[in-house]
Amino acid sequence: MNHNDDKIVEKFILDYHKKVYSLIVYLIKGDQNKAYDICVDSFVEAFNLRSLPNEKVFFIKLLKIAIQKSRNIKTIPSKEVLNSIAEIREYEKNILFTIFEALLKLDFEDRALLLLRYQLNLTNEEISKILDLSLSQIRYNLVSAYEKLNKAIKSI
Repeated sequence: MNHNDDKIVEKFILDYHKKVYSLIVYLIKGDQNKAYDICVDSFVEAFNLRSLPNEKVFFIKLLKIAIQKSRNIKTIPSKEVLNSIAEIREYEKNILFTIFEALLKLDFEDRALLLLRYQLNLTNEEISKILDLSLSQIRYNLVSAYEKLNKAIKSI
């Protein structure tokens, strides 16, 4: 790896590690140590794919790898985990914890879809590439997942 490659790797890590890490934390229900390991493994695997033509393609591939690695992890969330994830005001923590609890009631696919769309602000087209689903499936599943999240919030 030459000096330019090192700079590209450093830029990608600086640009994307927080987004990918926080996505993984939510996907695996809060275990920060496992999330860190998955995040590092995902970056390594993505960087080992030498044929990524640009930053956007890299990010999509990185998210795809991170989601796949997160899929089978089982952990138990806690309020302390949520408090350490975000440095925010107390009343916002209560709202965020309610959303976090509601997300945990959803299955992995719905949780991933909502987090990709609303936490990472990805387009439906980008989500389609990451999850290998058609745009119509993404639209339908997004509406369905949002409805499930609303029901879960109301039950808390």
